[in-house]
Amino acid sequence: MGTFSTDVLQEALRDSDDNGLLSYTCDNCHLSLFSKEKVDTCIFCGHALNVSDEKIDTNGYSYFLPFNVEKEKAIKAYKRKVLFNPIIPLVFKNRKVVNNITAVYIPACLVDINVNGDVIFIAGDKINTLKDGKNVEEIKKYNVKNYNNFDYRNVFICLWSKINDFIFQKVFTYDYSNLQKVDLNRFEDIIINSDLDQKEELLQINTKIVNKSLSVIRTSVSHELKKVSENGLQTNLNDYKKVFVPVYYLNVNNKGKDYQFLMNGQNEINRFKLTFGIPELIVSSLVIFLIIFGISFLLASLL
Repeated sequence: MGTFSTDVLQEALRDSDDNGLLSYTCDNCHLSLFSKEKVDTCIFCGHALNVSDEKIDTNGYSYFLPFNVEKEKAIKAYKRKVLFNPIIPLVFKNRKVVNNITAVYIPACLVDINVNGDVIFIAGDKINTLKDGKNVEEIKKYNVKNYNNFDYRNVFICLWSKINDFIFQKVFTYDYSNLQKVDLNRFEDIIINSDLDQKEELLQINTKIVNKSLSVIRTSVSHELKKVSENGLQTNLNDYKKVFVPVYYLNVNNKGKDYQFLMNGQNEINRFKLTFGIPELIVSSLVIFLIIFGISFLLASLL
């Protein structure tokens, strides 16, 4: 998987500081957040929050990106996805649910990182040979060794495990030229506390960077079949910034499953992984059938 030089990370974590915000925790899903304003319910599961007057350790968060998008735009974008879609379950269209879209700051990190080392592939190509008068498909195998050296800058890693990774890949694209120094006492919006410890943060960074590198390396292997047999990639962390990024967030629970709406608070990019309702699908199909039947009957009577 690779190894890390953690000196940069350790230095960033030493810069933690109390901020005086109220801390909230959820006994149901264990979400931790902090806010200047009163928060009654958990934005993830909807259960009541426990309040503590203790100050929070900001754990090295030194930068943030401000909101550039008003909440009304997030609400309109959400409504466009659900209100006029007849097969979407009614729970997604409930006014109270829509109004629960919340401006939050998500914990993340920006890393500059070097990846280098050998990767060995077992590769192969399919070939057709003639045996006993018959065409037989065989695989010609090769060992392919690549030495690699990548430098990545401003790689964004989300540090909240409850974010849907599929949506994360689509939404979390930011312009980091506008990074500002954090003064958490001035924040009006909810701030999500990372639920990852230092070891988990390192694993998250390492996994994403190594997997990204392997996908790039794999495309350079010019064979039909290729499988990694030995991964010697090493990772070295050059710079590490803990940041808060702006997001409009809504989690809707439908039949025991969570469906998240996310809008980037900087550029309005948004995604919502939706489902359909069986009753709504049946009713919509019936309505469409009746409309088609009615039109056909009308046309037949005119002929």
